[in-house]
Parts: sequence; C-alpha cells; structure tokens
Amino acid sequence: FFLNANCFVIKFSPDSSLLAVGLCDGNGVELYDTNQFELLYTIERSDTVSALDWIDAPDTTNERNGVKNKGKGKHIEDDTKANENERRSQLLAVGSFDGFVKVYCINFESSTDFITLVDSFHVQSEVYSMIFLKDNAISFARKPLAIMVGE
Repeated sequence: FFLNANCFVIKFSPDSSLLAVGLCDGNGVELYDTNQFELLYTIERSDTVSALDWIDAPDTTNERNGVKNKGKGKHIEDDTKANENERRSQLLAVGSFDGFVKVYCINFESSTDFITLVDSFHVQSEVYSMIFLKDNAISFARKPLAIMVGE
C-alpha cells in the first residue's frame, strides 16, 4: 500500500482489522482495512500526529436493553462476548504536537457514522506518548474513560 504523506506513528486496532497511520505536517490519520490494505478514511488534523492508541469501546448494547452485571468480579456472558458476526466498536485516541488529544469512536455497524468524535482536550505541551487506562479483567475501556498523556 502507498501512504499519502510521511508517517510519524502507526498502530493496529485491538482486533488487528484496522491500521491507523499518524501522518506528519497536518496530513491527519489514515485508517486502513488490513485485509486489503485499502484506505477507508482520513481523519483531518492540523499538526503532526505524534501518538495513537486503541481500545475496545465499552459495550453499551446490553445496558440499553436492561441487562446489567450484578456479579462481583464476574461478567454476564452476553456482556463480554459479542455476536460472532458483530464487531465491537473501538476507540482511537489521536495526539499531536499541538497539544490536542481527540478520541474517536469507530463504529463498524453504522454506514453513516463510521467515525465520530467522542472527546477532545488540550495539554500545555506537545504530546509525545499516550495510552488508554485499560482494565486488566476486561478488554475494553473503563468508565469513565481515562487516558495517560506523556508530554
């Protein structure tokens, strides 16, 4: 595959189905499907993308349907295992040298809202590294969402 600009950072999604490529000089983030390595989407950014991190999004489907985890330290099977044909939405955090961090939700089930901005914040210096705080017992983001940023 061919990149449209010089890259600074790359990171595979948790299920390795997507590759995020952080580009230099305000060329954004390119998302590639790893089956064909074709460009799916470009997220626009105004500065060099310096840090990327992925995490599975929290599963809110069962909460909307009234199913809640009532056990201590255990998860209801329906809460942790998605239907084999469904892909869990994923969160992508994008940090850049201008100090901005933006979190996007990649929703595989929606054809109109494939990528939506979930959160955005600014730190006082360049972002050099960044990582979601992950729960070791489960493979998806904690609530509330927490991100560590290295300046």
